[in-house]
Amino acid sequence: MKVFLLILSVGLILSSFTPFRSLAQIEGIPDYNTTEGLSVLIETLDKHQKDGTYESLKTRLAKLDTTLTEAELFYLRFGATRADDYSGYLYGSVRSSNINKLDGYLKSQKAEVLIKEASNYITMHTNDPIYILFLQAGYQQLGQIEAMKASNIIYQNYNKAMLVSKSGTKTTEAWLVTGVWDEYFIVSQLGAKVSTQALVIDKKSRLPYDKITIRNASGGEKNLSLYFNIGLFYGKF
Repeated sequence: MKVFLLILSVGLILSSFTPFRSLAQIEGIPDYNTTEGLSVLIETLDKHQKDGTYESLKTRLAKLDTTLTEAELFYLRFGATRADDYSGYLYGSVRSSNINKLDGYLKSQKAEVLIKEASNYITMHTNDPIYILFLQAGYQQLGQIEAMKASNIIYQNYNKAMLVSKSGTKTTEAWLVTGVWDEYFIVSQLGAKVSTQALVIDKKSRLPYDKITIRNASGGEKNLSLYFNIGLFYGKF
């Protein structure tokens, strides 16, 4: 279990409130913090659902294809939100149930069952890379080092593909998310704790955002407001 928790914290943890990445670093991703850019992104995601691109990317993900680019992983992650039955609100309870089930397999050392179930969840819920961590843990229990390494690479790149923003400190530089779990993941990577949370509608773009005020987990007095673009699922219950 200690090893699993260590895996969970690898790679993206930051010790202070610093920017992650620049949007321009992933070629072809529109600026989703503008009305036009979000519309273009939605059109692209819908097109991928219809022309088989999304299903093709899911197949490569299931095979732990480490050649998946950050742009492809971005479209995989957010492509899930375009399914008719996707809800950025209701998925939270499904997620908790899935995690509890997988955690039970992990603790009882049922590695083969863990790998099978985690693999199913990975392709069912491409919006959420938490299942890749369980897959990685299963491969580690079986001593399948190459598969463990491949899943780790994909997990790290999956999160890099989400963390595309200049700073997250205003609506024009907000992170695009698939649900509140993404928001709390980012806050945790900043080594911070949530103080307040509120819905904000940008006056210019009219796009919806979650505004979270965070404080340093080490007990410092500094507070910072972070913005998360919820335009892909806002109002979709």
